[in-house]
Amino acid sequence: MKNKKSLNLGRTIKGIPTLTKIAGFLFVVGKIHFIPAAVFALINRDAALIFIGIYISCIVSSIILALIDIVKLNNKKDEVPPSIEQVRKWVKQYNLKMGAENE
Repeated sequence: MKNKKSLNLGRTIKGIPTLTKIAGFLFVVGKIHFIPAAVFALINRDAALIFIGIYISCIVSSIILALIDIVKLNNKKDEVPPSIEQVRKWVKQYNLKMGAENE
């Protein structure tokens, strides 16, 4: 039995923008590469530099993608202003006065 308030993981993941998904994946991959970078820093300097490079590039890429996605969300201009009919409906619904027309 599922609770009505339980989270539906599939629907939640579908609601996440693609750039955010990629940024999250790169962040996790970068964090996973930190452990080998730390271990190889004590054993082999060349291998450590490779893992540190992968770590840094994944984390920086995830930050850049997340910032691009934030800017895209803030710049959305597809919002349509309400029509005069919608405003009149809201005026009647909430008992408001609408300028000189209702006086």
